Amino acid sequence: MPAIFPALQPALQIALQVAAGAGGNTRPLFLVPNLYVDSVNGNDTNSGTSMALAKRTLASAQSASAAGSRIGLARGGYWREQFNITADNIKILTYGSGAMPVIDGADIVTTGWTQPDSVTYPNVWSRSWTRASATTTASEMLGYWEAGVRPRYASSLADLQTNGGWYTTSLTTQTSTVSIKSTADPNSDGILREITKRHYGIQGHTNTLLSTKTGQRVFGPIEIKRCVGHYNALSMGQGWAKRMFLRDGNIHHMVSEGERVDDILATEYSPAIAPSVFVGYRDAGTGFNPVFTRLLALMPGGASRVTGSNSAFYGHSALAQGVGSFTVDAGMCRGLNLANASAQRLTLKNCYCEDPYDYHMGSTSVLTEVFRSLVKETVASANGTGVSVLSKSLTTTTFTAESVASYTLKGAAVRNVTGGTKPVMRDCAIVTGGSAIGMSGGEYDLAYSVLYCAGRPMDAITNLHVADYNVLYFIGQTNPILQWNGTLYSSGTTAFQSYVAASGQDQNSVYLKAADQTSGNALAFWLGIAEGGAGPSNGDFRINPVCRVYDKNNTARIGVFGDGVTPITRAGPQVHWDYNLRAIVPGPPIKFPTLPATVMEMRSYIENPVGWNFYP
Repeated sequence: MPAIFPALQPALQIALQVAAGAGGNTRPLFLVPNLYVDSVNGNDTNSGTSMALAKRTLASAQSASAAGSRIGLARGGYWREQFNITADNIKILTYGSGAMPVIDGADIVTTGWTQPDSVTYPNVWSRSWTRASATTTASEMLGYWEAGVRPRYASSLADLQTNGGWYTTSLTTQTSTVSIKSTADPNSDGILREITKRHYGIQGHTNTLLSTKTGQRVFGPIEIKRCVGHYNALSMGQGWAKRMFLRDGNIHHMVSEGERVDDILATEYSPAIAPSVFVGYRDAGTGFNPVFTRLLALMPGGASRVTGSNSAFYGHSALAQGVGSFTVDAGMCRGLNLANASAQRLTLKNCYCEDPYDYHMGSTSVLTEVFRSLVKETVASANGTGVSVLSKSLTTTTFTAESVASYTLKGAAVRNVTGGTKPVMRDCAIVTGGSAIGMSGGEYDLAYSVLYCAGRPMDAITNLHVADYNVLYFIGQTNPILQWNGTLYSSGTTAFQSYVAASGQDQNSVYLKAADQTSGNALAFWLGIAEGGAGPSNGDFRINPVCRVYDKNNTARIGVFGDGVTPITRAGPQVHWDYNLRAIVPGPPIKFPTLPATVMEMRSYIENPVGWNFYP
């Protein structure tokens, strides 16, 4: 604790919270438990009213809880249980010193293994396994760990015998037969084996009924892992959760019906399903307006990306209940797509997406907006077609992107846009080393943006397109090639000039030539490259104020747009989000943030989110 609080005892050093929240809402400075739980030193015959009289199990604490209970989990504690929020204004906190408390949804299995066919499968051992409760959806997939590691999932007993791993007769039923490969008797070989047992870690919401319990609060640091339910680790009703470390889930690691969620990190997912990690959800009522702040969904460093239709953040409109808005502020992800929503309004601001499978953001929301976000893809695209920077499939009525910067090996700014959509792009910098930045469909309004790509800077745009003060570059070419209103403008040095004359757009826009874009060239467009550095591939989107550009008449200009007045540095992001300062700062991004890569680093982040250095 800070030195100004030297006399505070551990019981009072529980959860020093920010006194003022967003919108001026005030929060209590201290929350002291009135019901203590200690898995090491507690006893369920105790009253739980003090640290010395702490209860031992979550089940006993749940039975003793009532409206207004403040349940303290002792640091160093480990529970293989599920806690259900059964009353209003329940608060779950931590106290003491040591490792953050852990709630584990898996049980240790040491007995019950038999050989189903020792002749055909001499190294296969099986046993029956029953979960704590019945499954409700096909996404509630069983998990198995050996010595703390999730092994490969075999396709059959024959595959298991040959290639190892584990296998089950059903991933989704309450009772099934689990089989493993072992050259020794698993009943006595001393290897730690665990199988998922419980659906949730902390449950305050179900996927069949809106929670009626209000005032829920879960303040970590708390680690929840290996739960098998649809909303597996942290299932919140309307309330506030923060500083949670969620691991090894299935389709959803966390669901919240609204209010406030911040500083939560999720990692490791079932390989059998494409997850939507953090979910804003409501089953009933007129709508919800959740705000998720500084939530991180991270594949471990060096791990493969999650394939398929996945997303770190998902605004869920269940049962056509008229979902309101869904906001993600300073959300970060690695190895997943960033966000998807069917809310009335999706807002992404200050977000960072690293190596997504398919897209940065996909939305069917009526209104979609993206501000000050950053995309990085520096390994080959997992789906083979490239990353769609702003949207994979855009069916919104209104779409706005401002100060978005991206570096991808392949992809498009926006693709698969339906007619009637009106994308507005301002102050964006889209850099791709693969396919063209495609803008098919929609009525575009594009200004002060950089389209720097290895294909047509503007492809299949219509006569409804409005654009000016942009910078266009077809990598390796002396002139951009564009397609407008069904006509391809590709004739050598006159392509851009012809497009401007025909469309009436981009009158003051400029284009770049390949000869200038070499490392150390003082006329290069990117300042980092002009200085001999890497430029956008390292997250440096600064524009060289004395770069050479060419206007609609193919006239060279130094550092200004075609009007001869507006500085070229007016293009691209004018501000960006600093993840260390947690604030908007002037100028474009100059470095990609460094995310926690290992489980140890992730735990360190949750212990002290403001202490993590994103720019080492």
